[in-house]
Amino acid sequence: MSISKLHIFSKNTDASASIRGYNYQTLKTLETWIENLLNKIDEEIYCDFEEDIFQKNDFAKTAKFRQLKLYSSNFSFKSEEIEKCISHFFMLHVKTDYLLTDKEFIFEANTNVAGNYKDNDAELLRNWVSSQSNLPADLLKSCSEKVKSIVSKYVYDQAKELNDKVDKSTIKDAISIFESLTENDWNDFTKRIKWKFANQEPDEEFSLTISNIESLIQKLPFKIGKDNSKAVF
Repeated sequence: MSISKLHIFSKNTDASASIRGYNYQTLKTLETWIENLLNKIDEEIYCDFEEDIFQKNDFAKTAKFRQLKLYSSNFSFKSEEIEKCISHFFMLHVKTDYLLTDKEFIFEANTNVAGNYKDNDAELLRNWVSSQSNLPADLLKSCSEKVKSIVSKYVYDQAKELNDKVDKSTIKDAISIFESLTENDWNDFTKRIKWKFANQEPDEEFSLTISNIESLIQKLPFKIGKDNSKAVF
């Protein structure tokens, strides 16, 4: 009996992909910082705090939460990354720190929306993306119901997981508040979610980001030679 057969229980721990993803996240943060500097936009920018990129303006009371994906695969409502992202966005939406803040939640991916298959609701996501600047009432209703179903599953799963770790009355109160959310509440949250799909291969998107940063650096009001603006990663 070969012990090597136990390999079927191993997990895919692609460290290089994780490192590249984090480097991409750092680059996009730098890109945002330079763009803000050039456009005189006054924001605090955080990398890997609250979200991959978190931008806030305390004076204007605005906050932007951006989740970045550098993947080879496309996305649909069946993608675990989409479900986790929407659930995390919701938890940030209801967080006390940002209750009085005008929030925007952005899912950014280098790829695109997946093709239609089985019950992945890719067409709904595609329609949402194409009409996100002004969602028609019927489409908003469908998107809001999808968001609610994703967040509900997350909340009820978490309630079960916390059953023996948190006081039961606390969980009961939280569930009661969650179930009291109205259609308007869900519509408001849904309209705050935005999608950006670049339709690029991972390597190409990574290179384009570096090139854009180098180009932005050249526009800064400092004496910077072209050779000094080259980034090495």
